[in-house]
Amino acid sequence: MRATTTCYGKTKKIDFIEVVIHNNNGKIMKKKIIDGSEDLDKSTDKIVNFCKENNVEENIIVEGVIKPEKCPCGCGEWLSRVTTDDDLGRKNNENNVEIIDKLRRFFEISSLICSHCGKFGCLEDNYKKDEIKITKTPEYYGIITKEDWKIKMDEYIKWIFENKNEVLKVLPNLENEWKETCKSVRLLLNENNIQV
Repeated sequence: MRATTTCYGKTKKIDFIEVVIHNNNGKIMKKKIIDGSEDLDKSTDKIVNFCKENNVEENIIVEGVIKPEKCPCGCGEWLSRVTTDDDLGRKNNENNVEIIDKLRRFFEISSLICSHCGKFGCLEDNYKKDEIKITKTPEYYGIITKEDWKIKMDEYIKWIFENKNEVLKVLPNLENEWKETCKSVRLLLNENNIQV
């Protein structure tokens, strides 16, 4: 487990501190909010204790005081920051970051059709332990109808074929979180006589 600690405020003054515990791929497991008006030593103790209680191996602290951003889906939540393996590898893996980010977005969009009920944009809580729960609505991705979704999927699949070598190179970075989807991408490329 890893933690990302971020200080939030509208000015340089800290309004609150958020500690997000997540796996190395960025899937959020737990969060803790600490009031920014608390004594710094007390806040630090709370952060350390929270990390210890949850077997955190590494706590990455985001530099500076960040202005909180609301989630674009309109749920009222703010966007939590997490530091993924992808983020940590950005300096060494500069060319792959854009591919990883775009591929992850494709995976998220492909999951807007519920694998349980087949409904478009279903956010029902019927996920198995090893499945990723999608919490963003289609509108978050600029998708309104199922037809919009099909068009967007076709665009991404075309992009995957155009960037097949780069896509295959970065798939291992996403397999822990998106095992079945990575398998499907490999199968798709293999069925179209593309060496994998």
